[in-house]
Amino acid sequence: MKIRNQTDHQAFISGELYLFHPTARSCSATGSLFGIFDKIADGILYLESSSSDLIHFRLWHRLPSDYRYCRHASRTELRDYIFNLALYERLEMQHGRCQPPHAMPPEIESCTHL
Repeated sequence: MKIRNQTDHQAFISGELYLFHPTARSCSATGSLFGIFDKIADGILYLESSSSDLIHFRLWHRLPSDYRYCRHASRTELRDYIFNLALYERLEMQHGRCQPPHAMPPEIESCTHL
């Protein structure tokens, strides 16, 4: 998402979770990219982490250019995102890569209340 000027975007807060969507202004949880805002540099929005399915995550990257709309995440969306990001990071450290939810230990389940 290339930010042209101050009127083209809301006041993003570093460390906050936002939902981004290429075509829908509502940015419903289904079909949106969840991303934790890092910074805007040279008019380009950067994310600390992001996920479109709350299973697979991408870390430290630019927001892809096809996303036009965004909104601040709800507390429920934030809770689910952080839980799943922590689970992803745990599995990444344990196995060197994240396993799909069916391969998760039975005592831990993916949190998707969306």
